[in-house]
Amino acid sequence: MTRLSGWRMYFDGAANHPGYGIGVLLVSPQGDHIPRSVRLTFPDYHPTTNNIVEYEACILGLETALELGIKQMDVLGDSNLVLRQFADALATLASIVDIPTNVVVRPLLIETRSAPAYCHLIDETEVQDDLPWFHDIRQFLRYGTYPKAATVKDRRALRQLATRFVICEETLYRRSVDGILLLCLDRASADRVMREVHAGVCGPHMGGHMLTRKIMRAGYFWLTMETDCCQFVRRCPECQRHGDLIHVPPSELHALTSPWPFSVWGIDIIGKISPKSSNGHEFILVAIDYFTKWVEAASYAKLTSTRVDSFIRSHIICRYGVPHELISDRGAHFRAEVETLLQKYGIQHHRSSAYMPQTNGAVEATNKNIKRILRKMVETSRDWSEKLHFALWAYRTSFRTPTEATPYSLVYGMEVVLPIKTEMGSLRVALEQQISETEWAQARFQRQRRLRAADHVQAY
Repeated sequence: MTRLSGWRMYFDGAANHPGYGIGVLLVSPQGDHIPRSVRLTFPDYHPTTNNIVEYEACILGLETALELGIKQMDVLGDSNLVLRQFADALATLASIVDIPTNVVVRPLLIETRSAPAYCHLIDETEVQDDLPWFHDIRQFLRYGTYPKAATVKDRRALRQLATRFVICEETLYRRSVDGILLLCLDRASADRVMREVHAGVCGPHMGGHMLTRKIMRAGYFWLTMETDCCQFVRRCPECQRHGDLIHVPPSELHALTSPWPFSVWGIDIIGKISPKSSNGHEFILVAIDYFTKWVEAASYAKLTSTRVDSFIRSHIICRYGVPHELISDRGAHFRAEVETLLQKYGIQHHRSSAYMPQTNGAVEATNKNIKRILRKMVETSRDWSEKLHFALWAYRTSFRTPTEATPYSLVYGMEVVLPIKTEMGSLRVALEQQISETEWAQARFQRQRRLRAADHVQAY
């Protein structure tokens, strides 16, 4: 390498379990050594990777060179990516360089940085006023004013952005594509909603994109919600510990259609489960409706055909009526009393074979999802039976890709009121608290008339 002015800069970044650190060593033409070390304590919404650590180390060295008035120098490091586009901790750098005894080394100052370098711009003019992201939009809609430093282009962008928002009783809402008003949240409220919906009482620990859709269906919005949800899921310990390891390539789905809700049910067994629950249960009997994807489940210590018969009576027939078909495997639990019950009510019984396992694939997929949710919900290895009802709630209120809706909305005709809605507030809860019983009954009656009219038009 050709020497430019005699100055040399060595930089490196280190990442380990306690945290992240960067180090820089400047060597003058006279042989003086100027070390500098910084510990990175970035918040969670600033992702930290090995490449970012290397960039921060390089930027730290360049900032130090500017402070010393250095115009030209040689930049040396061990990161190939950083070197092509423009290394162990500071102790490693110092151990590599041979420092003579007559050379003066300045004292090392350990610093701490709470944000990446791009957040600390030279000649920074932006003022951190702790205002929410929608402050300018709300001010424009309410008073028609623009930010003081806004240019003509900024004002035009603000006007276009404000067309998607509306103020209702001093509260800002964002109008979604289907016309639903979503409550705009600030940073603190958004973090609380993500934590509750993802890992709360009814949190199924879904993926980032699915978490975004569930929050929007709950009635909340902020600009960076999809990115924030994906990063939140990556930081979830339970999701990382119990994440799925997919070793099979994607294949075509074999969908079984159902003419109407609760017409065709699939039933299967999970177990034996080890260890047993605190009440001695080690089996879970699962049933799913093929139309709405609604799931019923119960845990048992021992599973016989008599208990399967009781489950079908109490959880399916007495709640949703007599189905047309019931699909199961060829296990001994679905014979004897079960066959007698199905013949009594005229229910067709279809058994899947080992040659066609996809016949009952909907139940198998449901079993996998329920086990995944339970693994992330349990606090001890023996309380899984107590968490089963919450896992079912999480599954029923989650968006299902085949139906483009939640099972709860298909069964009850409306979305569920999640606990976070009563804590944070939403437009639906606010309106329901203000409407009278007479107005509520009239609204339901009008809605039923519209549905009957729509059915009549389709039939005609």
